[in-house]
Amino acid sequence: MSKQQENPKILHRIYFENFKPFHDPFLHYLDSWRREMPDYEIKLWGPHNLDVDTIPWTRIASEKKSPVFLSEYFRWKVLSEYGGVYLDADCEVLDGKVLHGIVEDLYAQDEYDCFFGVEEVGNGHPTAQTFGAKRGSDLVRFMVDLYENRLEPLWHWRETRGLIGPQLLSLYFRNRDINVADDGFFKNLTDPVMSAGAKVYPQKYFSPKFSLLGDALDYEKGSTCVYHMFANSNVDFRSNKRLQSARKQALTFAEYRAEIEKASRFPRDYHASHFSVRDGLQTAEGIQGQGNGLLMYGPYISLPGGEYVATVECLKRPRKGKAVLAVTAESGAAQLGKAEIAFASKAALRVPFNIAGKGANMCEITLVIDGVERIVVTNVHIERTSELANQCPTALGPPAVPAVVASRSSLKRIHRIYFGFDGKPDPFGRYLDTWKRQLPDFEIMHWNADNLPMDANDYVRQLYKEKDHAFLTDYFRWYLLREYGGSYFDADLEVVNGSIYSQLIEDMEASTSYDALIGIDESNGGWYTAHSMASKPGSELATFMCDVYDSFGKFTAWRKRGMFFWAPQLVGLYFSDRGFHTEGMGTMPHLRKPQVVERVKVYPQDYFSPLAPTGNSDKPFDLNGYSDNTALCHHFACSWHEEGSIYLSHSQEKGGQAKVLLRELAKAEGRQIVTEKYRSGALHMSFVPGGKHLLTQIGAASGVDYATTARAGYLVHGLSQPVTKGRYRVSFHLNRISRPGEITVQVTADGGARSIGEHTLTLPTDKSQGIVFCDVDIESDVDDLDCRLLVDEKCALFCIELTIDRITTPDAARAFSGPAADMVEPA
Repeated sequence: MSKQQENPKILHRIYFENFKPFHDPFLHYLDSWRREMPDYEIKLWGPHNLDVDTIPWTRIASEKKSPVFLSEYFRWKVLSEYGGVYLDADCEVLDGKVLHGIVEDLYAQDEYDCFFGVEEVGNGHPTAQTFGAKRGSDLVRFMVDLYENRLEPLWHWRETRGLIGPQLLSLYFRNRDINVADDGFFKNLTDPVMSAGAKVYPQKYFSPKFSLLGDALDYEKGSTCVYHMFANSNVDFRSNKRLQSARKQALTFAEYRAEIEKASRFPRDYHASHFSVRDGLQTAEGIQGQGNGLLMYGPYISLPGGEYVATVECLKRPRKGKAVLAVTAESGAAQLGKAEIAFASKAALRVPFNIAGKGANMCEITLVIDGVERIVVTNVHIERTSELANQCPTALGPPAVPAVVASRSSLKRIHRIYFGFDGKPDPFGRYLDTWKRQLPDFEIMHWNADNLPMDANDYVRQLYKEKDHAFLTDYFRWYLLREYGGSYFDADLEVVNGSIYSQLIEDMEASTSYDALIGIDESNGGWYTAHSMASKPGSELATFMCDVYDSFGKFTAWRKRGMFFWAPQLVGLYFSDRGFHTEGMGTMPHLRKPQVVERVKVYPQDYFSPLAPTGNSDKPFDLNGYSDNTALCHHFACSWHEEGSIYLSHSQEKGGQAKVLLRELAKAEGRQIVTEKYRSGALHMSFVPGGKHLLTQIGAASGVDYATTARAGYLVHGLSQPVTKGRYRVSFHLNRISRPGEITVQVTADGGARSIGEHTLTLPTDKSQGIVFCDVDIESDVDDLDCRLLVDEKCALFCIELTIDRITTPDAARAFSGPAADMVEPA
C-alpha cells in the first residue's frame, strides 16, 4: 500500500444504543472530543449504520446481546476503510493539541502506520481503546482478518482465554517474535518505541488510570491526552455495588482526580462493597460468611510509605473460630503484615503493617476464616501509626488536571416513554420542546419497545401482547427510576418553570433524608402524580412500585375498571404499607407545604399539577392549582380511558390538549398565567409580555402578547432580572409577522444606563414567525438586567415571549431550538 496519506482528521466512536443499558452514559465525554478536537470530524457508528450480520462473529455478538464485542470488530473495520483515530465511548480527550500532534506525526512519515499506548506500565497491554491508523495499516488488517476468518469458533472463550482487544493485539507482535518473553506485551515502557510498523506510547499518554477504580494515576502535562474510564461494559457488576455505581457515575478525569485526592486522606474507610468475595456472599448488610475459606480480598489501593494499622469491623462477630488477616502489595507479591486472631479472645480484627520507601501499589487486604459459624463484615478502617508517614510523598502523582470542568448532576436526566403502537406520529412534540428549552442541562432519555425489556414480568408480557402503551408505561416509569434514577415525565407534560424544577432535583440529590420526590395530583383527593416523579437509583419507592407490578398477576385484567389499580392510587399503597394514613389509603389530602414521608418528599398540587380533573362533562379539567411554585403542568391526554369516559371524549376532541400550553389554556378562560420566578444563575428563563416585569411603550396588550400599532418605539421593555456573570442569549419570540421592518434587540443594566449588547436587523419577508436574539457577555453579576425590543412603524407582528438562555458550551448557540430559529444570525 502507499503510506503517503493526508491526515483525514477523523475520530471514530461506536455505541450500540439498542442493547442494554440502551441509553449512552458517556455522552459527556463526547463533549470533550468536540471541544479539544474542533477541526476533526466525529463519525458516530452504531445500529443505524453498521450491519451486525456482516460476519459470523458480529451475528453471534448481536444474538448474545454483547455490544462490546460488536465494537471489538467494527473499530478495526472503520479504521481500515477511513483511517484516523478510534476512541472508546468512555474516553475523554484531555489535551487535543497533544493528541493532534501524535496523529500528525503518524501521517508525516513512513516508518510506522499506526499507534497505540499501553494500559498499565506493569502489564504492557495495548490500548485497544485508543488507536490511530492509516488506511491499510498492517496491524489493522491483521485484526480484521482475525475477526473475519479465525475467531468465530472461539466465541465461548473470548474472555476466559483473553480473546479481547488488548490480548489479540499482542498476538500480532508475538507472531513476529517481538517481546516473546512478555507474550507480545510492552511491559515497563517508559518512552515511545517503534515496533513492527507500529508506534507504542507509554501508559501516561492514553491511560492515566488503570481499571475502573484505579488510584495510581500516571499523568504528565504535555503528554497525557486521553483518559480512559475503563467502564468494562461487558462485565456484570451487580454483585459489587461500588463498581456498579462507579460505572454509572462515569466521572470525568478531573472529577475522578478530586475523588482520589479526597479518598487519599487518613484515616480511610472502605465499605464491604469495595472488596471481592470468594467463600462468602455480598449482602446489603455487608460480606457474610461461615465455615472455612477466603472470605474477602481487595481493595487494591495505593498507599504512601509509612506505618499503618488495618482494622476489620463486623456487624456480626463470631463467638468461636479463628481468622487470618493479612496485607500484601503488588497483587500479593510483597507481604506487608499478618495477624492470627482467635474470636474467643474477643481481640480486635486488626493487623499492623509497614510500607517502605515512597509507597506501594495494588495493596490487598485478605481475611481467611476457619471454623466460623457466621460473620458479617461491614468495612475496613486504615489509619497511620507513624508521624513520619506524614512527610512521605503520596502515590497519587502530580496535581489535578488544571481544567475547569462543569459539575454534572447524576440525577439530571428525564425518562420519556412513547411506544406508538397505533402508528400515529408522536403528538406531544410541543411539550417535549419545553423540556429541552426549560431544562437544557438535563439529559432526555427516550424509551420504547425496542430498548425496554418487554419480557420483564407477566404484567409486561400481557400488556405488550395487547399493545396497551399507557399501562405498560405505568410499570416502566418505576423500572427506569429504580435502575437509572432521574425524573420520569409523561409525554403530555409541559415544563413551565425549569429553574424551579432543577432546584428540586438538586435539593433531592444533596439530601440524606429522602431519595425520591412526587407531587399531589389534586389537593382534595390527595392522590399522587404518576405523571411526574423523580428518584435516586434504587430508591425505596421505585423498588416497592416495581415489586407491586411484578406481582400484579391476574389483576392486570381489571387495570382500567378498578380505580385503585390506576397509577396515582397504587402509589398510595407505598405509604399505607408503611403505616402512613392507612385509613385514607396512604393519601395526603389538602397538603399545603412540601413534606418528607418515608424517604419521599411530597409536593402540593400547585408544583406539578395546576390542572385537575373535575368529573364534569362540560368542563372536564379545572385550572385550580397554579401558583408561583408551579414547575410542571400535566395536560391529561387520557388515552387509557374506556369509551364513554368524559375524559377520553375531551381528549379526542382537543387532541389530548397536545397543542396548547398552560398560558394558552388560561387565556381561553380569560385568565393570565405569568411565571417569573427564576434563580439568577438559571440556564433558561421565560417571560411573557403583559406580566409585571415586561411593559410596552407603543404596543397593544392582550395579556399574553404585545402587538405593534404602526408606530415606532419600544414594543417591549423592562424586566430587572438578576443574573450571574456569563454568556447569554436574549431572544424575543415573534408570531403573526404580516409586515416586516427594522427591529432592534437591546440589553442593558443599571436601570438602562449601561449597554451590554445590541443587535439591529431587517426582518425577512418570508417568515410568519421566528426568533430575534442578541448574544451578550456579562462580565460581572448584575441585579437588574433589562431587555428591550425596538420596532419601526413598518413592522406588523406580535411578541409572545422573552427568553434568556445561559450559553454553557461553544455549541450552545448552534443547538438552540425553537420555531424558525435560523431566522436571524447572532450579532
